[in-house]
Amino acid sequence: MLSNLTKTIFGTLTTFLFSISVCTALQNMTFDDQDFSVITYKNPEDWKHDPLVGFEYQFYNGSRSYTYVPGASASFGFTG
Repeated sequence: MLSNLTKTIFGTLTTFLFSISVCTALQNMTFDDQDFSVITYKNPEDWKHDPLVGFEYQFYNGSRSYTYVPGASASFGFTG
C-alpha cells in the first residue's frame, strides 16, 4: 500500500509529465470567423459578422464575429 506522501509525489510527477507532453504539442492556428465548416454558432441569427470600420487589418479577412445575446456560444470542431 502506498503512503499518502508517495501518492502525492506520484500524482504531481504524473501531472508534470503530462503537462510537458501537452505543451510540446501546442500550435497557434488562425480560423476565419466565417468558416462555418469549422465554427458552429449556437443560434446563428444572434451573431453578427461585420468588419470594425478602420480596424479591418486587425482581423483575419477583415471581419469579426460578435454577439450581445446572453448564452450565445460558438464551438470549434477539429481533429488532433
